[in-house]
Amino acid sequence: GPRPVASCTQASSAMQAMALRGEELALRDYLGSLQAPQWKDYVSLQAKRLASSDPEERSQALFPLLAGAWLAAKNGDSQTARRALELAKAPVLARPENLLLGMQAVVEAELALRAGDPAKAIALLLARHDGTELYFSHAVLLRAYLAAKNYTAALTESNWLAHERGRFAHLVDVLP
Repeated sequence: GPRPVASCTQASSAMQAMALRGEELALRDYLGSLQAPQWKDYVSLQAKRLASSDPEERSQALFPLLAGAWLAAKNGDSQTARRALELAKAPVLARPENLLLGMQAVVEAELALRAGDPAKAIALLLARHDGTELYFSHAVLLRAYLAAKNYTAALTESNWLAHERGRFAHLVDVLP
């Protein structure tokens, strides 16, 4: 049956705290102060949530797990990123939502970039670009084009990001 209001409020506060923690880690990455224990702890926490007996908890852990995988991959921790991707694989297949599939592609593209294969990263991202892709995917695609020394395509992505920056705002509540 329906949960009591207090229980919903606690759950909402916990989810907001989790989202804020993910946002904090993303900002630390942007500022260059993110440390390996921080993303590893975050991925471990999301993995535990994914193993929960509560279906809502499992559901709410998927995107943050993938976001943690991206942080790991971007910072050269391919092992943590791949482990998180593997944990997310079956649940994402069971719930193939655009947001989850898009973030999964972003993680895979980041791993390809780290492996020195920008062409693979570009292919992975472009395969998901149909107008409903994650705004963030374009930021990773920009970096992939730069790594491939395709400056014309990088400029196009840069312009797209500047023009479409409002698309990001509606996702703030779901980002890790």
